[in-house]
Amino acid sequence: MEKNNQHPSIQKARKKAEHIIDEQEELSGVLKNASEKARQQRSRIQSIWKEIELLIGMIRAYSNGDYRNLPWKAIVMAVAAVIYFVNPFDIIPDFLTGLGFIDDAAVVGFVVNAIKEELDKYEDFIFSKRQSANAEEANIVSDQEPPEEQTQSN
Repeated sequence: MEKNNQHPSIQKARKKAEHIIDEQEELSGVLKNASEKARQQRSRIQSIWKEIELLIGMIRAYSNGDYRNLPWKAIVMAVAAVIYFVNPFDIIPDFLTGLGFIDDAAVVGFVVNAIKEELDKYEDFIFSKRQSANAEEANIVSDQEPPEEQTQSN
């Protein structure tokens, strides 16, 4: 998101993002609000549902230290998009039925396209993490002694 020629709502979201990225409690609150809003409005935001969830997950992983492999600009853009999504009084207020989420979708879509490479890397990270967890679970199961076989007497 270029700083020049931005709508004040976008500028405000970016500035807040830069401020709260390392404020874990405040960032956690924004992510919680975004998750709740996304669930409540799922039918209205179907076109950006997956992207919102992916952004929230990536930011959460960054915040708790699980995934820090992100350039500063990418994490700022991701956080700014989520902040913008949470704000009901942005360029097109969310209470305007049928119109209120158009600008949210545009901002989220812009950010997702701008940081696509980083989101792809994050998805690879998630996939690898799940594969490792599945392999570890399989090892735990295989390390257990097999159940004793019962013999049938005829």
